Amino acid sequence: MNTLERPIMELITQPYEALDDPQLAPEAADTQALMLAESAKILTCTTPTEAQAVSTAARSLQTHIKSVQEMGLKLRRPVTEWAKLVKTIEDSYLAPLLAEKKRFERLVDDWTASERRRVAREEAARQAEIQRLDRERRELERKAQEEAERVARANREAEDRARQAEALISNKRQLAAAMKAEEARKIEAARQQAIADAAQEEARKASEAAQAAIRQAPPTQQKIKGMATKRTMAYEVTDLKALYAARPELVTLELNKAAVRAILVPNVLPESDAKDLSVPGIVTWWQDQTSTRAN
Repeated sequence: MNTLERPIMELITQPYEALDDPQLAPEAADTQALMLAESAKILTCTTPTEAQAVSTAARSLQTHIKSVQEMGLKLRRPVTEWAKLVKTIEDSYLAPLLAEKKRFERLVDDWTASERRRVAREEAARQAEIQRLDRERRELERKAQEEAERVARANREAEDRARQAEALISNKRQLAAAMKAEEARKIEAARQQAIADAAQEEARKASEAAQAAIRQAPPTQQKIKGMATKRTMAYEVTDLKALYAARPELVTLELNKAAVRAILVPNVLPESDAKDLSVPGIVTWWQDQTSTRAN
């Protein structure tokens, strides 16, 4: 395994001493049970004496809670500091490597974009060629159809003239002339048919060329092994108010609780239980809030 493949724990030289799993001291459960049992005896707070008893019990609980929290913080601090140090070393070590990886990814992004543009250009050219060949095919097929119709029409007309001339034959000389004209007509008809056949062949070749262009595989982007690129949406908010007016579901309105407590004051006497409705959308009032101090 080379240096670039070594896991981070092999590169950080400060060892971590494995600790036993933390657990409560045996007497802790007894202390908790005793305190809960004493607390359960207090059910009401309707007289000054009962209120003082509640206060004493609450302060006892707060003192014990605070001591446990302080002990937990003391025990966690070395491990927490060690974890922060590991993270700092890890981040410092990886920072230039992550920057290089990101640079490589940007290079591939740029290359992928150029590949996408190349494919788009080649596909546009392919489609333009398909359309050109299709236009050429349709034009040649039209001309071949017109030529076939012209030849058929010319043959019919020539045959009609030949029949009319045959009906007028009255001697051998006219018969010989008619036979010679018929031979010439057949030769011309064959020549014209060859022209029509050639036009049909050109139309057939154009059709095959168009089909071949359609069957040709479209251009594709080159893939890079080991990296995956996909199109993701990017956005920039240029006017948040305009966005909220157009698409309110895209904007989240959040209450500024710190500003409420710092600026907003209920417009009623602190001793009153009345509620203030003067600010649209919010109700404020004064309430009692008790906190417990440790002994």
